[in-house]
Amino acid sequence: MEADSKHALIADISKGGALADPAARFPNIPGSRFFRKFPYALPNLVASLFFFVGLIVGSLFLKETLETKKHRRDYGRIAGKAIIRAFSKKKKQKHAFSDSEQSASLLKHGRRSSVSTLSDEENLQSPKKLVKQEPPSYREVFSKQTNINLLTYTLLALHSVAYDQLLPIFMHHPPQVDRSSNPNVHLPFKFSGGFGIDSDRIGLLFTFYGVSGTIIQFLIFPPIARRYGVLNCLKIVTVLFPLVYVATPFTALISKTLNRQIVMFLIMLIKCFAAIFAFPCTTILLTNSAASLRILGTLNGVATSVSAIGRATGPAIGGAMFEVGAVNGWAILPWWVLAGFAILGAIPVWWLVEMDGFGGSGDASCDDDEVETPGSLHSEDGERQRPRVSGAPKVIPREELEVDDSAKEDEGLLSTSRLLDQVAKGSGGTHQ
Repeated sequence: MEADSKHALIADISKGGALADPAARFPNIPGSRFFRKFPYALPNLVASLFFFVGLIVGSLFLKETLETKKHRRDYGRIAGKAIIRAFSKKKKQKHAFSDSEQSASLLKHGRRSSVSTLSDEENLQSPKKLVKQEPPSYREVFSKQTNINLLTYTLLALHSVAYDQLLPIFMHHPPQVDRSSNPNVHLPFKFSGGFGIDSDRIGLLFTFYGVSGTIIQFLIFPPIARRYGVLNCLKIVTVLFPLVYVATPFTALISKTLNRQIVMFLIMLIKCFAAIFAFPCTTILLTNSAASLRILGTLNGVATSVSAIGRATGPAIGGAMFEVGAVNGWAILPWWVLAGFAILGAIPVWWLVEMDGFGGSGDASCDDDEVETPGSLHSEDGERQRPRVSGAPKVIPREELEVDDSAKEDEGLLSTSRLLDQVAKGSGGTHQ
């Protein structure tokens, strides 16, 4: 999901560049007076529309996954089902059933009624009993590896989000002229200025940036992470971040506009490669650090909260440093400050351990649509157990008891393999 959020951020920057200041490009657009007064209102209105649609869809159709809350009545989903039922009834009214179809549906309805009656009687005979789970303790949630992962995740969100926010400002900032005769310029470190390109070109560059990120996520990340492991990939890409940040401001010194944009785009690709790898790898390592599925929900909530601190703090620090650097002629200041945070974020990665997680246990394979049977039991930890069946014990052949050693070794990699498959399908980590 972090990688998906990264793509959403890039798409948002591209959309902002394409929709910003519409009155200047289209003088006869409806509401031109309003857009002349508020040139950046249109991209914000479009972003608010997407947010509203997501809020409605989440309220009406998302299922609760927390075991202690998932059995409560959800009025939002009830309203969503009523809406779907209303539209499905309208479609059915458009098509008249034949006599044979009507009789077949009546037979099916009768069978379903009889089956539901029997199931209701079984439910009355053996009512479902849920054991109330105690919330996980702080010691269970915050293990040593979990704390290191959270620190890495927070610092990664801080400098990566800040970089993506500063880059369009740097590209739009006017370039510095006559550096050779300017007494305030002392190359190679003391200079200022940006690219001076318009929002259309910035939006186009970020569109290619997003397409490249999609290719990296779907085609490059899964096989490389499977081959070398997510921890090794994370160690490599955390070294790339400081190098990218240090090199970024020096692109403004390239004289030709086209060459400057080409070099900047190549640096953006390296940053995109590092971010696409870093966020899913961090998410996988954080997930595997959880001792059980019961703790994972709390851990994900904490990770979202602490990463939000980094996402909010990073742009604030970067924006303040960019202003100070632009006023005093130090264009490298904001980027080198981000490089310092990237170095701090790379240090704890070397103390991380790629843990097995709980992928091999039964509680990791819970389906959202799974319905508890009346005879199902719950242990004190909230894990579902199958009811014991009375009768003669089942004799297991000797061949089934012999387990290959290679299968034992591969069992520990089960959770990582599943998470990598999810990333390859677009449901994986990342960002912003």
